[in-house]
Amino acid sequence: VDVKDLDIQKAWHGIRLMRTLAPAAEHSEGQFSMKYDIRGELDEAVMPRTETLTGGGRVRIANARINGMRIFEELSKAAKKNELNDPHLRDFTIDTEIRNSKIFVKPFSIKVSGFNADVEGVNEISGAIQYLVRVELLPIEGIRIPFHVTGTYDNPKVVLGKGHKLPE
Repeated sequence: VDVKDLDIQKAWHGIRLMRTLAPAAEHSEGQFSMKYDIRGELDEAVMPRTETLTGGGRVRIANARINGMRIFEELSKAAKKNELNDPHLRDFTIDTEIRNSKIFVKPFSIKVSGFNADVEGVNEISGAIQYLVRVELLPIEGIRIPFHVTGTYDNPKVVLGKGHKLPE
């Protein structure tokens, strides 16, 4: 798959596999490009059997607005920074790999409402999530506070602190 400048909402509504593999797109507006290699089996209705999918690639977001996404709501509460809710995100790239019914999001850096952040994690195709988000909340460059996000996109749990590990 090689797509350039596709509208996130049009893709969310028009591509069933997008709703399964990228649930965050439901709350996003903007455009993305992607170059992705994906393999798997088809079912009787010629739809991908998600448990057989493997592959990976790169997704680039040029400009996106996230509205009403529970992960950012919970992150802003845990960080005590309202600015993290409903962020406007620009020009970042996400590398991912699909295997064992999971989407592994490799570490990437982003600016969220003026705060530098590092993000990495795992989305299970079943809906469970596990992310480590390190946010530079203090006015000291390079010191990022770790937040662990678990649960699901609709019911995330955000915990501050070290010690949590991501699946490999």
